[in-house]
Amino acid sequence: MSDWSNRQSHNALIASKATRWQKLNRKISEQGISALPGWAGTWLYWNTGVRSLADKLGIKPRKYKVTDPIIVYQFGKVGSSSVYFSLRRLNLGVPLYHLHFLNRLDKMATVAQRAPQTADTSLRLIETARQIRREMERDPQKRWNLINLVRAPIPRLVSAFFQAVENYFPNVTERYHQGQLQIQELTDYFVNDFREAWALTWFQGQLQEPFGIDVYATPFDKARGYQIYEHGNIRLLVMRMEDLNRVAPHAMREFLGITDFQLVKRNVSDAKNNGSVYRDFVNALRLPPLMIEEWNQSQYAQHFYTQQELDASVARWVG
Repeated sequence: MSDWSNRQSHNALIASKATRWQKLNRKISEQGISALPGWAGTWLYWNTGVRSLADKLGIKPRKYKVTDPIIVYQFGKVGSSSVYFSLRRLNLGVPLYHLHFLNRLDKMATVAQRAPQTADTSLRLIETARQIRREMERDPQKRWNLINLVRAPIPRLVSAFFQAVENYFPNVTERYHQGQLQIQELTDYFVNDFREAWALTWFQGQLQEPFGIDVYATPFDKARGYQIYEHGNIRLLVMRMEDLNRVAPHAMREFLGITDFQLVKRNVSDAKNNGSVYRDFVNALRLPPLMIEEWNQSQYAQHFYTQQELDASVARWVG
């Protein structure tokens, strides 16, 4: 190995040690020196042969002492994939799911079958939801952790439209680039015909009805950006997508005891393979005042966002 390579390896080792020391200092400042034995035991379990031996003996300590199943649970296009994959990479040792529905599943299956592009995936998720509901009914005392995200309604609606755009305009990218489809056709359809109002009723139908949790009964702390609810055997964390980078580490520490949660960006574009069409669409889109008022004055919008935040969320599409 050359002198240059040796120096690089030495520098990398020093940087790694410095990072670990900074992390340890941060933990001590947050939790105190009395927590040190617990951290040491956790480190030994996950980083040495102790884990392999424990697995052979059937001993499986829970990482961060998380013991109950977790469901990342909300309507679509709110950034939930980043939270789900960030949790999955932690190998918490408990069941982890990513679902949009746990109630009215027969109706959800009927709706899913109307969208052939995504029907197979949706029906598989609905079957998983059925299995979870059966498990909940078999053991009503078992505790469940639900993590929910919300997003300003009209930007979420735009993302939802483009996720499903092939259902309304098949081969949209090819037709657009061949001049067979104009952006005006897409914007007109979005304003006049696209109807996807699940965000407005989701909390009543998918949380309050099956689990008795009424998020609207308690004011949401908009400045804080997240809130925790408990009812019976269900614990619920609600976070705003717009605040996710800022609040996720604090919220996960309070909700699950995860002391070093790091949000992993999930590279899922709103437009996926329709990037150029999507960019032209959002640049050309203009929204009528009545549509903006309908969405931004809804109970959902007013509960989770200030009027100033809602106005800012649609500013690019006004005028």
